[in-house]
Amino acid sequence: MDIKKIGKQIKNLRIKNDLTLDDLAHRSGLSKGFLSQLERGLTYPALDNFYDILEALGTDFSMFFRDNKDTQKIYTKEDYSVKENDDYKIEWLVLNAQKNDSEPIKLTLNPRSSSFIVEPFEGEHFIYSLKGKVSIVYGNETFEINKGETFYSVADKSVSLLEKNGGKPEVLWITTPPYF
Repeated sequence: MDIKKIGKQIKNLRIKNDLTLDDLAHRSGLSKGFLSQLERGLTYPALDNFYDILEALGTDFSMFFRDNKDTQKIYTKEDYSVKENDDYKIEWLVLNAQKNDSEPIKLTLNPRSSSFIVEPFEGEHFIYSLKGKVSIVYGNETFEINKGETFYSVADKSVSLLEKNGGKPEVLWITTPPYF
């Protein structure tokens, strides 16, 4: 890939992530002028600077240089990343979702437990109950959904999930843009 293509791809990722040159400069620790020259294909980055830029854009070398035709379309259980504690289990269903427009997780709550709190951000929540009944704390309000029901909102208030009935509910939780 030549330097003009690299610069163009960096610019496209920056715009896709809704970042200004100032934002990217702040996140990567590089100057706005250098990043502007790079995006226009006028300079080459040192390897460590390139790594910092890609990290600030939510990607890595392998994803950056991967041909879009080869981007993974199907994810199996073997691909999922899982985190489990006493209250819940999170399964990240799509690897490296930070580069996408949305991020899905499957969250399973243990009986009489709560999830982590998602602080307000510019985006949206979509929560679909796959199994059981779950309470959704949205700011100062609480909503309940049962299997097959959906909660959808802008992300202007904090959100967390509660299990109050001794069950083990499972939800599909999608944020746009990626949050988890």
